Amino acid sequence: MKTKISAKKIVSKDNVDVYYWITYKQGMNNKFKFLHPASSMNHTSLEPLEFMLNYENHPTIILEPRGVGYSQTPNSKAFFQLDFYSDDISEILKAEGIEKPDFIGHSTGFMPSIDYAYRTNNADKIFGIGGSYHFPDTTASKLIFHFFNRVFRYNELVVSPIMFLWHNANSRLRPYNDQSKVKGALKTYASLVDVPFKEALNHCISGIEINKWNITQQLKELDNQIILLYGNKDIAVVAEKAGNRIKQIGKDVKIHVIEGGHDLPIQHPERVLEIIKKYN
Repeated sequence: MKTKISAKKIVSKDNVDVYYWITYKQGMNNKFKFLHPASSMNHTSLEPLEFMLNYENHPTIILEPRGVGYSQTPNSKAFFQLDFYSDDISEILKAEGIEKPDFIGHSTGFMPSIDYAYRTNNADKIFGIGGSYHFPDTTASKLIFHFFNRVFRYNELVVSPIMFLWHNANSRLRPYNDQSKVKGALKTYASLVDVPFKEALNHCISGIEINKWNITQQLKELDNQIILLYGNKDIAVVAEKAGNRIKQIGKDVKIHVIEGGHDLPIQHPERVLEIIKKYN
């Protein structure tokens, strides 16, 4: 888990402090990998994969998406439009002077990566882990999707203050939620809700807005190679059928189905890494 002190930041066009970390050491002679976490997920969710990439001599950039962790925004849906996320990527890469990185986006993190590449042409390969072009169209279970999006997500606003009281009763501060070690859907959800109320509200607002995003047009016009990874046990979120539809839309799309669920980069980063290495 990284600290705010060790982070770098950009100030976005809509005046949001967006934090990120860059790892580059002598001997890292491979292409930069830009890692973009999923909705409501902080940088720790992709740290297991980041560590393995660094070990294989890939320099990395990983960001804290707006509204999550250190990169807080006001509680308003105006801050969670797709082009703002893409602009955050743009400002980070401009600040670092990095050209043509590979992108690795987990779940909804795939969509700003595609939009940025479409708008700037400053990208090489784009890896999408559990990615979609429009989540309501490709969800593995529409019943679970709509229940979560319209009902269960609001539960975070109830559980967040309860968790605060629980930490207070045990005479301790609420810890930064380290998502790199969670195992299973329930523990992952528990890590999402154990955040300050302001962040829980941002999770709720941003999640609903993100599910409106649609990158169909970007995919139609993009020439970059797109590599999609899906878990064969992802029966509730995004399954291989999403990739098949993206392949029909895009120009150069490869699909890999590997053992695991939607949380592949958390629980099985080594399996994700093996696919990435095939394209280096």
